[in-house]
Amino acid sequence: MSEPRNHVRLSADVPAPPDQVFDYFTNQFHEIWPGDMDHVREGHSSDEPMGHGFVRRMHTPAGVLEEEIVTHERPGLIEYTVINDAETKIHNHLGRIELTDSGEGGTHVNYTIDFDNRPAWQGPISARFMQAAWHLKSKRRLAKRFRG
Repeated sequence: MSEPRNHVRLSADVPAPPDQVFDYFTNQFHEIWPGDMDHVREGHSSDEPMGHGFVRRMHTPAGVLEEEIVTHERPGLIEYTVINDAETKIHNHLGRIELTDSGEGGTHVNYTIDFDNRPAWQGPISARFMQAAWHLKSKRRLAKRFRG
């Protein structure tokens, strides 16, 4: 696999401990991005059915993306990849959500999305859409969810 052409860097500071934020990204991921989500396949562990191996179908403005959780390390790292990339505009994709303790019970979210796009010229447009959606919707949802 070659190095993806598009790199999206997102961040947020959340007033909740990493374990709670990890649970939110695991169980309520559908609230973060525009569109609907379907469960396709449960993960490998009955303790974490939406953890490692879980497959979700995201109905997004970019099309229908099937994403598989490839890393699920509580409480600090979730990674996912698009597995139906032959059928979508988005391919060579990796989403990475890193959570670190920011002190005093808070969490810093460092979220990166690396991908290629078909056609390639639409990649920067998709990246800007993701950044705008994060700032206009996702960060607000996180703040509302964990407001004290």
